Amino acid sequence: MKTSPPSLLNHHRRQDQNHTKQQRAFKLLSHCSRSPADSQKGSRAFAPVALFLALLTTNLGTLFYFGQPFVRLTSCVLGLMLIASIIQAAWRVRKRSLWPDFLLAAVGFAFMLLFLDSKEAGFIGLICALGVALTLFADEAKDEIYALLTASGLVALFDYGYSHIWLIWYGVRWANRLMMRLIEILTRQPMPFGHHASGFFILIPFLAYLVAFILHAQRADHRAWRKNPEAKASSALDQEEAGIIMRLENPAAMRTLALWFDSLLMLLSLFACQGLYLITQQAIFSRLRFRVYQALFQLSPFETHWFAFLIFLVPLWLYKTRLKGKLALSQGRKLTGGCSCSCCRGGMSLGRRIVAFAFVLLMLLTVQDGRTIIPCGRGRVALDRQRRVVIYDNLDWSRPKFGYYGDRSGGMFGNLPDFLSSLGFLVQLEKELDDRKLQGVDLLVVINLMERFKSPVKEAIFRYLLVGGNLLVMGDHTGLGFIREPLNDLIAPVGIKLQFDSVCPLVPSWQNCMEIRPHRITEHLSTENDIQIWIGASLEIRPPARPILIGVRAFSDAGNKDNPQEGFLGDLQYQRSEQLGDVVLVAESRLGKGKILVFGDTSSLQNGSLPYSYQFIQQIFYWLTEKASDLSLA
Repeated sequence: MKTSPPSLLNHHRRQDQNHTKQQRAFKLLSHCSRSPADSQKGSRAFAPVALFLALLTTNLGTLFYFGQPFVRLTSCVLGLMLIASIIQAAWRVRKRSLWPDFLLAAVGFAFMLLFLDSKEAGFIGLICALGVALTLFADEAKDEIYALLTASGLVALFDYGYSHIWLIWYGVRWANRLMMRLIEILTRQPMPFGHHASGFFILIPFLAYLVAFILHAQRADHRAWRKNPEAKASSALDQEEAGIIMRLENPAAMRTLALWFDSLLMLLSLFACQGLYLITQQAIFSRLRFRVYQALFQLSPFETHWFAFLIFLVPLWLYKTRLKGKLALSQGRKLTGGCSCSCCRGGMSLGRRIVAFAFVLLMLLTVQDGRTIIPCGRGRVALDRQRRVVIYDNLDWSRPKFGYYGDRSGGMFGNLPDFLSSLGFLVQLEKELDDRKLQGVDLLVVINLMERFKSPVKEAIFRYLLVGGNLLVMGDHTGLGFIREPLNDLIAPVGIKLQFDSVCPLVPSWQNCMEIRPHRITEHLSTENDIQIWIGASLEIRPPARPILIGVRAFSDAGNKDNPQEGFLGDLQYQRSEQLGDVVLVAESRLGKGKILVFGDTSSLQNGSLPYSYQFIQQIFYWLTEKASDLSLA
């Protein structure tokens, strides 16, 4: 009988061993995969995820926006959802003492009660405070809840950074413009949408959840394999066999690669959905008359962003469905015990405690550019010295008079000096400016400059700013050789430029159309009516300039050079080539030690607006003229 050589026998023996190992590996994989019943349960579990993402998106003021009270309501709903998760997690681990953890969570929540009057800080801080509490029970919570917590924390950090850190605002604007440019290249259609109008903020909760899901899916998958005794047995194999088993019984690298590949497809799908939504939105705008769209907007302030949100849910659902059988995610079991590795050990690790205290620190860091931690009241500010304000005299200083009636009978800026004098300011009107007249002046006001300053005057103003002087500049819409060009020549070094346009809100009176960013001059604003900005020019800004007021639901109507009889106004109708959303209305910059504040509209200072905007104007002049020891509460 012919026998096989030893090498061939060894080869067949190795093949049989590998086949046995493959069968054992596939058995392990099928053990860790979900059953059809679990898959149906996972499909039903996607509804809370979608609801949570919808609330996060609404909290950013993008999906459904009916004003700050509605945002406050969504924050409370998010808080209740997280509180329910905390209670459920705490009940499962009731064997150990929870008082220290509950105390820290209660302290964080108590701090949030102090911030409920400070607009964005209170809303986002509420999520962060509850995030602290849920982080304390992260090892005992479900992976899905843990991922939602992380996503809410990331969204909270993003929203806080977007509101308070101007570099993040520039980053968002740049990313949105890049995305719009790519879509324009692909579709050959203009896409002049700001990041609010484009639905860019709808991407943020989805991207945050994607990152959180990847992190916690890998963690849960690693924990499940380490807890399985058959997987641990593979460590006793020799190096060559361990290499085969690593690819089959414990294919961490293969599963991680598949996870990241699917995540990349998910990311590309989100951007593809964003492009589909923008093309659809542009098609709607091109077929609807602006007045029709404006009427629809008044009936449904969320515009069409809900459509984008529904589109984004499709790739997310497919992504999670695809990964159900690939990763050994927990099915609501306790996650502690059974694994001795440092990343899966029960209890709070040092890294998690750092994250928890970072959330508390985030709540406390609501101070930016002089913002106070506890919101101040509406009391008057006591001036310990008389502050000097110089207004460049090239304006109409007429006042309302009895016996004079009509559209222009109210005058223009005549009541402004009287109002400032009543606040304790020393107001001077100057037709000529030089170093001598600017010496000892706290604030220089330049409004609707009709011709450029000569070089000696500009140099005197710049020297004045470098040593700590302050400048308030106010322009108006569609200026050409007057107003716009002279003012742009003056403020060119500070990164602010008036555009040849008119900013028109989508809703009359700017109701829910303006983003009021945290700043000293916006601390006590209740509604857009307190600002009294109507139709002015938009501002193009670059660093170091910072936006303060932004027309998020407004468009930039291009001026018409052939319409001098109406002040070069355009048609005041939205056109496909015009910027929609996120047009800057008011911006701040610095030059040396001096502060520069630029408005694209003068309405706030006019006689007819002062009865409504007086508190806003008061804050502007107090802030621009203050020094380190000037302010104290009366």
